[in-house]
Amino acid sequence: MVTLSIKVPPTQKARLDTLARQRKTTVSHLMRQALEGLSQESAQIGTSSCYDLVHDLFDLPSRLGASHDGDRSTNKRHLDSFGKSTRP
Repeated sequence: MVTLSIKVPPTQKARLDTLARQRKTTVSHLMRQALEGLSQESAQIGTSSCYDLVHDLFDLPSRLGASHDGDRSTNKRHLDSFGKSTRP
């Protein structure tokens, strides 16, 4: 095993010490159990594609881009203003 060090507030350390005594184990064992739980949880979530992470941003064409013109590549008319500043 390798050593992993973390900093916790004194109150949290005291709670961990108490829990370890109640369960008749060590704080290290409790932390390994917690880390294993997190590892299993993240494995269940699986990998996400970029689209999965941002698809809600693209539900509506009006949400595409700062110009709110939607996807400029689907309507060439929208390219007329492309690259032009909208500020006075």
